[in-house]
Amino acid sequence: MKVSGILVVLLAVPCLAICIQFWLQNLLPTPTGRYTVGTTDILIYRPTGEWKEVNCTRANVCLFGGGPFIAPETDKGLPVDISPPKKVMAQIFYPSKEKSSQWSSQWFSLTQGSKRASVLPDVSFLKWYKRYPHPFVKATVQLFGVRTYYALFLSIANWIKSPALLHVPLAPSSEPWPVVLFSHGLFANRLSYSALCAEIASHGYIVAAVDHTDGSVPLVYFKDGDFLNYRKLTAEERETSAVSQTIRILQAHRRVADLQVLLASLKVLNEGQENVVNLPPPLDFRGKLNLKDVTVMGHSFGGATTLIACYLESRFSKCLAFDPWMEAVPDELTSSFPQLNASVVCIHTESFQTETSLGKVAAILKQSQQSGHFAAHWKLRGASHEAQADYPIYLPRRVQQMLNMSHSQMPPKLVHELDSKIAIQFLRDPQTLSSFVENPSLSAYLQDLKV
Repeated sequence: MKVSGILVVLLAVPCLAICIQFWLQNLLPTPTGRYTVGTTDILIYRPTGEWKEVNCTRANVCLFGGGPFIAPETDKGLPVDISPPKKVMAQIFYPSKEKSSQWSSQWFSLTQGSKRASVLPDVSFLKWYKRYPHPFVKATVQLFGVRTYYALFLSIANWIKSPALLHVPLAPSSEPWPVVLFSHGLFANRLSYSALCAEIASHGYIVAAVDHTDGSVPLVYFKDGDFLNYRKLTAEERETSAVSQTIRILQAHRRVADLQVLLASLKVLNEGQENVVNLPPPLDFRGKLNLKDVTVMGHSFGGATTLIACYLESRFSKCLAFDPWMEAVPDELTSSFPQLNASVVCIHTESFQTETSLGKVAAILKQSQQSGHFAAHWKLRGASHEAQADYPIYLPRRVQQMLNMSHSQMPPKLVHELDSKIAIQFLRDPQTLSSFVENPSLSAYLQDLKV
């Protein structure tokens, strides 16, 4: 009897481990495109080149009125460094070899489980990594005011896998792949939108998501050993709304610089120059990136970043902002530029935007329309602000409450599905988006906000 019990335990434990592994690695939706998705994290050192100076006498509009330039590497005494970063960490999602069916894709994901990317940044190079809860999670819960020991519980997120395979070869193509740059929100990081980035990549796009260097990430680890902490507003800065808003606007400027450095680095990567990125040996992006028609996407703070970036960088021809945090967008933006030469779409959630912020969005959309581009915005009925990221998909409701995340009446997976469909159609042809969302499967969940 005792021997039988031991045998049952010996058989049950590995079976349970396999079931838990399968469950954790499939919490995020499987991409629906024709390609499997590969991913790799790379440390990018800023390419050398001239960075033109602008007038920063007015901190809240230091980039506006002076043209699409970012600030030089000089200290202007501003509360936030807006000079271009010397290096950035980026996550690249890209199409890999084609899949024949949904069943084979699921089986491939299971059998290649060890190659699935985590939903948290890789910090395995840290010597003390295995002795403590995941540093990124610990920093996140401390910033949210949650007791530190919850970090141990939340570190199970490190076992959750994204729907992408690490370092697999890029799919062959006769033409360069179109490129999307993704900007994350406040308290997030480059992997916080893995489901959306992987879904886009599965349809034949290369998506580069950056860890912003403005201090909006709880903790950025660079693969050369450096790290960057979160910039928390001081009590004095929080006392005056104008001061706190100026700081957020300056952070948005630095975020635009991050995107411009990332774009410049991708150009070097596309041309095959060395010593810019540390790519794994199987990957080769030389001549595979179409950088003539680049799209920028982002959520919340990242949404605001993309709106500003489309004014400052002429190579960004399309902008898709998910619930942009308009506090970080200067009121003077539209008056500082005569037009906006990019197609712009915003997807808002139920209650995040105010009438004032929607007015600022409408002013930007009008400038896009007046330039002959497509521009529109919709509201997702019943969706919460955080539901456009990965967290609500895999975090239990109780953990979301501890982290002060808003409750989404619309299921987070449905939010992801709707966002993904709109994003992919926007990438394919912005001009057809209005007729596309009139489909009953979409229109039932969307409210058209007139420009």
